[in-house]
Amino acid sequence: MRSRPLFLIYWLMLIGIVLTWTTIPAPVARTADQHPTERLVGAASQVASVTDQESRSMSAFPQDAPAGSEQFSTYLPLVMHTWGLVVVRPVEDTVSLYANPGMGWQTFGRVARRDANLAGLPTTTVYHRFSWNDLEPEEGQFRFDLFDRWLREARDNGQRLAWRLMVAASTQPFGAPPLLGYAPLWLRDKGASGYIYYRDSNENNRQDADEPDLWAPDLADPVTRYYHDRLVAELGRRYDGHPFLDMLDIGSVGLWGEWHFWRAVVKNVVGNPPSGQTSRGWIAMPSGSVRRSIIDTWVNAFPNTPAAILIGDRTGMEYATGTHRTGWRADCWGDMTWHMPHFYNRQLQETNATEAWRNGPVALEPCWQMQHWYDQGWNINEILNWAVSRHATYIQNKSRPIPQQWLPDVRRALRTIGYRLVLREFQHPNAVSGGSPFTIVITWENVGNAPPYWNYEVKVRLRREGVEWISPPLQSIKGWQPGIRTDLVEISLPPNLPAGEYDLALGIFSPFPEHTHPNLKFVKLAIQTSPDEHGWYTLSRMTLR
Repeated sequence: MRSRPLFLIYWLMLIGIVLTWTTIPAPVARTADQHPTERLVGAASQVASVTDQESRSMSAFPQDAPAGSEQFSTYLPLVMHTWGLVVVRPVEDTVSLYANPGMGWQTFGRVARRDANLAGLPTTTVYHRFSWNDLEPEEGQFRFDLFDRWLREARDNGQRLAWRLMVAASTQPFGAPPLLGYAPLWLRDKGASGYIYYRDSNENNRQDADEPDLWAPDLADPVTRYYHDRLVAELGRRYDGHPFLDMLDIGSVGLWGEWHFWRAVVKNVVGNPPSGQTSRGWIAMPSGSVRRSIIDTWVNAFPNTPAAILIGDRTGMEYATGTHRTGWRADCWGDMTWHMPHFYNRQLQETNATEAWRNGPVALEPCWQMQHWYDQGWNINEILNWAVSRHATYIQNKSRPIPQQWLPDVRRALRTIGYRLVLREFQHPNAVSGGSPFTIVITWENVGNAPPYWNYEVKVRLRREGVEWISPPLQSIKGWQPGIRTDLVEISLPPNLPAGEYDLALGIFSPFPEHTHPNLKFVKLAIQTSPDEHGWYTLSRMTLR
């Protein structure tokens, strides 16, 4: 007789489990996706789901979808009510491409609506380079209107601006006076030392008709540094942390701001430039201390903007990625003759920058363009896999046409480039009391290859007819590395919130009220539950007593 109460408890528990599971939709098959570390285009398929060992160890509840060798079944948004808790497990979306802020496909020198070669790819970033002469054509007369115009254009297209400053040119702007390249000639008139040179673009060791004489200042010269640093400081005061500024490409040094003077042949010296010439007669790079000082100037002026530096200069690369924890940028991605098979991998190793992506973005600009790669017979999957395995957050094609045969491969790679957040599990109490704190447990997985570098914020919303409450920011997703994380978050409701049953929704939102375009306003989650127009994902219901 003593065992009857215990028997009744077991019986009631069994009835509860049966009733719970009869409300769950039938399983729906989907193709097995790959683990984030193996998600390379054309790589061998591997099964990874909410049933893998890593996920099982992170969750407070056992997983339910059995894995198979090629397919596995999972449940449509699974909602379980057990022991006073609601457990929601959305279904991952492994197919869609999302226009999420601070990642993915970049347009080049033109905003999205003016890019005829975008081919339907989602984009939230436009890349552009400014010359010093563009921004300060006369001493102290800053053309912020040019910068502002690009920011407005980006905003209107649901994009933000990534940019670089250039000082030394290889050609002249159309209609420019003699010697004018990217540096303003008033700087020379102020007494700045520099060089008259030409760029041997044809690589035939002579100056051809299409290789004009140009003037560039020496960035080690104190006059040049004064005015350069003043410009950078003015730009930083105006634009650091701007809602529509996406990334700083640290430039200034070298041809096009690329941190080299390859084939910049000196014809005459103006003043007494400290850097001098190389044994080949090319403009020499400034000393290591000057290069590090220029990086300091940029990073100090833009402390709230993600930054990257060109991979080519060992001193600059090691200092920027190491001391200042920036990312890096490569502008000859796809070159299968030298840069990718030889130089880039070695440079990453020798500058200790293989893990720089954890702190700052990696951006890749193609050598030539993809059509050239196609014409050379190069393997697009090998090139895209290289980008994924080096944790690129941005890729592009200089806004040139993508070979149609390769577009599916590019789209597949973009499902892994940058961050891609999956809400694996969301747990909350079934009922709470107004004014009392309660805890939610959120399990996320970043199935992309890099973290977000901007401070987007997780919030929850309670809503019923005539009543809505939105939490303050609960978490920032900045720095969420690839892989699984589980967070316990405490929420306090206001005591005057009316009792009743509420829809509970979650979203990840920009901290900038200026972000009204859906590309920038909120982060799209890689789940099969669709958000509303404001970015909220309704997940379950909760009772307020």
